[in-house]
Amino acid sequence: RELDPDKVSAEFSQGVLRIGSLVLAHDKLSVIAATIILCALLYLFFNRTTLGTAMRASSENMLAAYYMGIPVKRVMLKLFLLLAVLVTIAAVVSVSRLNAGTNSLGTNMELYVIAAAVIGGVALSGGSGTVLGSVLGALIIQYVQPSTLCCVAAISPAVGIGSLPIGQPTA
Repeated sequence: RELDPDKVSAEFSQGVLRIGSLVLAHDKLSVIAATIILCALLYLFFNRTTLGTAMRASSENMLAAYYMGIPVKRVMLKLFLLLAVLVTIAAVVSVSRLNAGTNSLGTNMELYVIAAAVIGGVALSGGSGTVLGSVLGALIIQYVQPSTLCCVAAISPAVGIGSLPIGQPTA
C-alpha cells in the first residue's frame, strides 16, 4: 500500500500518529498517561522480575553479581537493549511533539539530565536510584528551570541549574 505524504503530514499535524494499524494521539494528556504507564511498567520490571533484580545487582557490584552466578555480560547486554528501546520511545515522542526530526535535539541538555538524576536519588557512581526518584527529579528540574533561568539568563543558563543545592546522603 502506498503512503501519500500529504495525507500523512495532514494527519500528523492534527495530532494523530499512525504506526501500521496502531493509531496514537500525541496531545499532552496522552503523553503524560503513556509516561505514567511506562514508569509503572519499569518499576514492576526492576523490582518484581528476576532479570530486573539481576540488572540492579549487576549495576551495583559486577564482581559480587558474578560470584552470585549472574551472567553479568549477558545481563549488561540486555540492559543496553532496554536502553535502546527506551531511547526509541523517547525519539518517537519527541518527533511526534515537534513534527520534525533533528540530530541536535538534546544538545546542551546534559547538565539538566545529570541534575535531574542526582536530585532523584541516583548516585553518580551508579548502582542506586529508582524510577520514581528519576521521574521526580526530572519534574523538579522542569519546575525550577524557568524561575532559575530568568534570574541568571544574562550570565549563563548553566549557572542557574548548576547553583541548585544538590546533595545525597551517604550510607
